[in-house]
Amino acid sequence: MNKTMITVLYEKESQILQFAASELKKYLEKLWVQVSILPYHTPDYFLKEIVLEVSEEFEVENEKLDDGYEICIDNLSGYIRGVNERSVLLGVYRFLKEIGFSFLRPGIFGEKAPQYLREHHVNLRELPSYRHRGICIEGAVSYENVLEMIDWLPKAGMNSYFTQFFVPYEFFRSWYEHRNNPHAVPEEVPSVEEAERFIRETVSEQMKLRGLLWHAAGHGITTAAVQVQGLGWDEDDISIVPEEFRSWLAEVSGERKLFGGIALNTHLCYSKPEVRERIANVVIEYLEKNPGVDVMHFWLADASNNSCECEDCRRRLPADWYVEMLNLVDEKMTEKGLETKIVFLSYCDLLWPPKETRIQNEERFLFMFAPISRSYKQALPTETDAKIPEFSLNHCKMPDAVEENLAFLNGWKQVFGGDSFIYDYHYMWNLFRDWGDFYEARVLWQDIRNLEEIGLNGYMSCQETRAFAPTGLGMFILSETLWKKEQDFGELVDKYFQLAYGEHGEEIRSYVEKLSRLSYEEQPESDRAGEDLLAAEKLEAGIRLTEEMRPRLEHFMQQAAGTDQVSYEYLLSHGQAAELYMQAMLERRRGKEEKAKEAYERLKIYLGVSETRWQGGFDVYWFIRHLDPLFKK
Repeated sequence: MNKTMITVLYEKESQILQFAASELKKYLEKLWVQVSILPYHTPDYFLKEIVLEVSEEFEVENEKLDDGYEICIDNLSGYIRGVNERSVLLGVYRFLKEIGFSFLRPGIFGEKAPQYLREHHVNLRELPSYRHRGICIEGAVSYENVLEMIDWLPKAGMNSYFTQFFVPYEFFRSWYEHRNNPHAVPEEVPSVEEAERFIRETVSEQMKLRGLLWHAAGHGITTAAVQVQGLGWDEDDISIVPEEFRSWLAEVSGERKLFGGIALNTHLCYSKPEVRERIANVVIEYLEKNPGVDVMHFWLADASNNSCECEDCRRRLPADWYVEMLNLVDEKMTEKGLETKIVFLSYCDLLWPPKETRIQNEERFLFMFAPISRSYKQALPTETDAKIPEFSLNHCKMPDAVEENLAFLNGWKQVFGGDSFIYDYHYMWNLFRDWGDFYEARVLWQDIRNLEEIGLNGYMSCQETRAFAPTGLGMFILSETLWKKEQDFGELVDKYFQLAYGEHGEEIRSYVEKLSRLSYEEQPESDRAGEDLLAAEKLEAGIRLTEEMRPRLEHFMQQAAGTDQVSYEYLLSHGQAAELYMQAMLERRRGKEEKAKEAYERLKIYLGVSETRWQGGFDVYWFIRHLDPLFKK
């Protein structure tokens, strides 16, 4: 076979464009195209050349944060232009998709190449629907899981990655200790220092290579202010807090101590000027130590109804004290000449917007709406008549109705007019209930479509890193809809199942859609104990569905190889887990709690034994952490 020969040109000084050129070369060579990469020169129109370049012709508000590309290539001759270098890389991956490549999930066994290079004429110019398009580290993850995710993000059209915490040690420790999996052999756990070095050196460099926006921090600021490392949610004794800082802890029920024994969940006494000063200095120290961070999240303590009740603090809403600290941080950053964006959030007690204070420099900040207590059976509406209930210090009910959550968002939008995005949890917990990942994908699709109407400019997904089983449909819907929100859900679904499963795509789609309906859509809102004979009938039908589909999936897997084989392995392993879950819930809906608990224990054994077969698709640690409380009571 004769090889086609082309040259890819890029700007010599650009590391990102050089990487984009190398990626284009890597994938085209899979199609017997011989590629030479050269620094930019005047194009020779008698040769096949693809030019990669940044263009000033795009009309965007912020050339660092915004994306957009233009692709004009006829049979390997033409150009890919972008708003910035990252956008050029996104354009390279888009071109590869247009000629038949697909990037279904992280890792080499998530990629598919066409059998041969067809004649092609790619001519498109696009700006994404939303500025902010990212994923946050969560769950139990290996170093490899994180690096593969970073590699996959621009292939999916995403532009941000959030490492969360000062050091995201909790997530690595959970994997290498193999928490909640007694059937796995614990591995050597990286030290906190090693994890920090991995993020600062390896992860940040891989993000920089791709031009990804690095979001960092969030949890851990309040603990650092009292000289405690906030690494996770483990319980500790008050002795970890130095004596001189214990008076800084929030007073709750007349005591200043760790809230629930957890430092990360403990607010401080924000009415004290010295506390606010120290917190602001913690932010500055972090930024000076980590100059590569593009966006720093400034969060307070986790959990709810844990704010300080002292006489001084109760004079204001928690959000008023928060905004005062945000303004102090901005003043200090301005003095230091620091240009990093700062994220502040509406979450738990901070859902209630401030009454007295206002952010002075809106250009510095990004507002993040984090409706963690919402229902995921419905999408957020675009309008609501709901009102924000009166704030009751440490006696607030967190909202679950989507209409009430929108009311809180509207309250914040009245006091802040700057840039904003949602931080939502569609794939944090609900993937452990919607076993077909179809209904939840549709809710996610509608939520993303509604973001512009409710005044938000993107989505940072707080989700399990390993959320690609049974099919990865939800992750495809996430990335595709953030890029172009007008796309029809049904058309996206058809496209994805054709890409992932080819001639079996329609059959797989039908299977997961039915499984989603029987295991989740037509089930009660909660998995908690409660008899429901109609729900039990649906679960019985779901069990029969997985039993009937298993031989078909085994047959498909036996005939597959590489990426296709992994795809069917995910479906098979996930289907077995779904069946065991539905058996446990069937006993529960029949009112037989002891049998439900026994069935749940069998599910845990299966998950532990099978995890290595589909490690990239399902997080056993988080599943058990989430479900155990529902079956242990």
